[in-house]
Amino acid sequence: MTVLDRLSIDPNSLLASLQSGVVVHAADTTIRYANPKALELLRLSEDQALGKSAMDPHWRFLDEIGNDLLPSQYPVNEVIRTNSSLSNKVIGIVDSSSENVTWVLLSAYPEFNAANTIEQVIVSFADYTNHKATIPFDEIVDKANDVVLVTKSSPVDGNGPEIVYANRAFSDLTGYSCDEVLGLTPRLLQGENTSPETREAIKSALQEHQSIRVDILNYTKQGDEYWLDMNIFPLTSEKGDVQFLQRSSETSQIKNICKKSWKNLPLWIRLRTF
Repeated sequence: MTVLDRLSIDPNSLLASLQSGVVVHAADTTIRYANPKALELLRLSEDQALGKSAMDPHWRFLDEIGNDLLPSQYPVNEVIRTNSSLSNKVIGIVDSSSENVTWVLLSAYPEFNAANTIEQVIVSFADYTNHKATIPFDEIVDKANDVVLVTKSSPVDGNGPEIVYANRAFSDLTGYSCDEVLGLTPRLLQGENTSPETREAIKSALQEHQSIRVDILNYTKQGDEYWLDMNIFPLTSEKGDVQFLQRSSETSQIKNICKKSWKNLPLWIRLRTF
């Protein structure tokens, strides 16, 4: 006799009253059971939910920063693939009825049969939407004064690293539209007077997944020179994927002021600095 039996508690009533969603997946990921809160969060009726698999095109899942998860990274698939539990993972759920994201704090664990293979996966999740920042990443950085670029981590040579994001400040400074540079390399901004030593230092840092800060001379789409104080650092997601974020501030005006001030110094002072 279980504790619930001794206390005369109906398990179905208990599950139905929970303010957390509970979904039971079979080993092939089809849904065997979903309690009312789970149906509410998934925006499905019971008839619609039962028999659906994790691969159903009705929905897609996002990681904590809003990137689409690959099917192999879906929570139930990850539990089945690794034979281990997940705990307190933030996941976004988007279904075909709306682009609104439901954010949940999710845990999942496998149940094994006598042959020690997974028989089913129990997934529980609570609504986390109100705790999640509602201002998207691109809206934040698009309003920044600094130039922001995000690139893939490889390849570093050839046409890499590939630009996957550029903010509005980048477009204002360089004359390139954001869409125009997607898939291209930031080296398109370098030119005849860009220091070879600086180029090599950047390349070496990217290959080693190291941060670097340099002053670099770049070129606009129209061919005009400008100086940047450029910071590049790696970003690693919880899946282990690496991207590079480049945050830069234009320093052309400061460089020009320093250059003019230097020229205006008496010759004997300029000579004594060496």
